[in-house]
Amino acid sequence: MIELAVEIGNTNTTIFKYGYGIVLREPTLVAVEEKDGLFTVKAFGEDALLLQGKTDESITIFSPVSLNKIISPEYAELFLKYLLKKVFNFEESSKKISITFCIPVSFDSENRNILEKIAVNLNCADFRFAPSCVLAVLGIRNDVNDASPVMVADLGGGKCDLAVVRGLEIEKGISIFMGGKNLDDSIMKFLEEQFSIQIGTLVAKEIKDEISSLFANNISHIQVVGKSITNNEPKKIDLTANDILSIVEEFFDKVSNSIALFVSSCQVDTIAEISKNGVYIIGGLSNISNLKNYLMNKQKNLVFIPENNDSLIMDGAKIAIKNPKILDKICASF
Repeated sequence: MIELAVEIGNTNTTIFKYGYGIVLREPTLVAVEEKDGLFTVKAFGEDALLLQGKTDESITIFSPVSLNKIISPEYAELFLKYLLKKVFNFEESSKKISITFCIPVSFDSENRNILEKIAVNLNCADFRFAPSCVLAVLGIRNDVNDASPVMVADLGGGKCDLAVVRGLEIEKGISIFMGGKNLDDSIMKFLEEQFSIQIGTLVAKEIKDEISSLFANNISHIQVVGKSITNNEPKKIDLTANDILSIVEEFFDKVSNSIALFVSSCQVDTIAEISKNGVYIIGGLSNISNLKNYLMNKQKNLVFIPENNDSLIMDGAKIAIKNPKILDKICASF
C-alpha cells in the first residue's frame, strides 16, 4: 500500500509520500484550449503557470479550486491524476493507494463528496479527510499527547485559516478568504497607479516573493519589466521594498485585525491560554521578513514562526500516517 497525503490548495497542491517526504508541490492550475466548441487540456501545474500571459484568447488558465471550493470537479480530477502519475515509479504503478486529504476548516460536505468521487475514480483503495490545522499543530509539537490549546494562522495563497487546536481536535476555526493573491493584486494596482506600468500575475508574485518586507527603509530592490500604460510599450522600473512597504503593511494589518477578532470571539479560558501559548504563523506568507516582530507589535499575544513552516502540515501527516489510531482519531473528530 502506498500512503499519500495530499493538500489541494487554492494556489498550490502538495503531495507527501510516506517513506519519501514531500515529493511534489505545484501550482493548482489547468490550461484549457477551446476550439470549435471542443475543450482540450494543454497543461497542468508548473507548465500551466509558465503559459500565463503568453497565450491567445483560446486558452484559459484557471484553478479548479477557489475559495476552498472545488469549482471544477472534472478538471480537479484530471489535475490530480496528472500529479499522481508524476510521483509513482513503474514498479509502484500496480500497488494500491491510500490518500489522506489535508483540508481547510471551511471545507464542507459538498466538497468532501466531490473529493470522494475523485478518489473512487482514481481507484484509491482507501481515503480520508484530516484538517490541515490539526496536522500542522502535530508537526509543530511532534507530540500526540500534548492537549494544551494552540492557535494557528495558516497564511496561504488564496485564504487564511485561523484555528484553535486542543489536543487532536479543532476547538474553533474559520477560513478568511484573504491570501497571497490579494497581495499580488494590490502590488499590480499600486504599480499602475504610482508608476504607470502594467504587470502580470507572475511578475507580481515575483515582487512579493523577492522584496516584500515589513522592515522600514529596506533597500532590497528588483528590476520590473512591464507595459507602459501611456504608450503600451515595454517599460522597466527599479522597485525597492520600501516602495511597496505601505501595501504590505496594509495587508498584514488586515491579517492582524482578523487574528485579534478571532481570538476575542473565543471562550475566556481559551483566550488566556492563547495569550500564554502564543499564535503560530505558518504558510507561504509567513516568510515575509520581519513579520513576527510586526505582528508582535500589533497583537497582545506571543507570535511564533516555525523554521519549517512550509512543511508542517506534511510533517504532521507523516506522524499521523505512522500512527493509524492517531490518524483515525484526527479524522473522526472533523
